[in-house]
Amino acid sequence: MSTSARFSAAERRTEASRLTREARSAARAGNDAKAVRLYQGALAVRSGHAVAAHELGALYFNQGNYKKAIRFAKRATGSAPRNGTYRLALGDYHYKSGNDAAARKHWKRAATLGNKTAKSRVSGG
Repeated sequence: MSTSARFSAAERRTEASRLTREARSAARAGNDAKAVRLYQGALAVRSGHAVAAHELGALYFNQGNYKKAIRFAKRATGSAPRNGTYRLALGDYHYKSGNDAAARKHWKRAATLGNKTAKSRVSGG
């Protein structure tokens, strides 16, 4: 039975948010492996959970796994395309991976969404 069949949309949102909070706590406690499992659980329950995707991407970025960081940042921006913070992070991950053109593209988009840090990066500050 699929997750969709077991839970209503509201129940999926609630469960994904709960798992994301637990993942955040695990990450703060230094238990990255548990945090990854919990974030992945949140995304399994609700594939479009932008917060879980963004935070999982940040966790991978902090571990130096830029490929996975980019994958989850793309997922976050796909679910929340008008979130400048998520777009900024995607630009940062591309920059760190050596893709300056992609970084600049995402920073410009984040700047148009009102992200002040992105505006600074685009202007060279």
